[in-house]
Amino acid sequence: MQNRDAPPVSPRLALSAGRGVFGQNAAGYDSARLGYPASLYDRIFKRIGKIEHPAILEIGAGTGLATRDLLARHPGAMVVIEPDAQMAGFLKAALGPAAGLTIRNCPFEDADLPPASFDLAVAAASFHWLEPVSALAKIRTALKPGGVLALWWNVYRASGIGDEFADALAPLLEGIALPPSEGANVHHSLDAESYRSLLQANGFDHVEHSVLRRTRMLDAAEMRALYETYSFVRLLPEPEQLGLLDRIAELVETRFGGRAPNVVLTPLYTAIGAKPE
Repeated sequence: MQNRDAPPVSPRLALSAGRGVFGQNAAGYDSARLGYPASLYDRIFKRIGKIEHPAILEIGAGTGLATRDLLARHPGAMVVIEPDAQMAGFLKAALGPAAGLTIRNCPFEDADLPPASFDLAVAAASFHWLEPVSALAKIRTALKPGGVLALWWNVYRASGIGDEFADALAPLLEGIALPPSEGANVHHSLDAESYRSLLQANGFDHVEHSVLRRTRMLDAAEMRALYETYSFVRLLPEPEQLGLLDRIAELVETRFGGRAPNVVLTPLYTAIGAKPE
């Protein structure tokens, strides 16, 4: 997470921007974004123990990249909060009337959640769109005593980790308003010390952290389609958006011979919720 005392390297998008920007291209988002490794779910469900049908709360489900896997692992009572009406519609169409699944189209801040109701609360690539302190307080209240919180992201762009494309792309993003707490080169979720401190300061114990790494090769069209799903690209005026996407595709073609590496880091944080005071 960004040091609040340091000057930002780029402007920041408002937290509210995440509530409506992605649904305009829900199908593109679903096809271009990666799902999550099976080992990630292994780690999460290991923490909740032998609860046969855990009650699950998912915050910011998007098109259901994580929802599908969670339901497949543990079909049962699951409440999904998705603020974007178009994303929620896509999710309902994709999953149909799945048994035990409730989809609520509202901001998490407005969701009425009964206290001590969930064994597991998860946020996949969505927590950075929430005000963290108030969100953690609400999550902690909604969890049963000893309930588990899991936060994770797919980080598609991180300079300095051996991702040649991310290093080459960084100059093209200078001055663009980026998502909350994200620097030009380093995603906030990779700051393990800050996240551990945040969770511990807000009523969560036994924090565990891991980072999974995958690498794939994308051609110019695939890289363009991926970046077209990002909030900081979608919120640009159309001429600037198209120009940036053209330069990204050109970078793949000219610098990388038509196929460029995309290193995807998946940081995961799990913690146990202490009993609310």
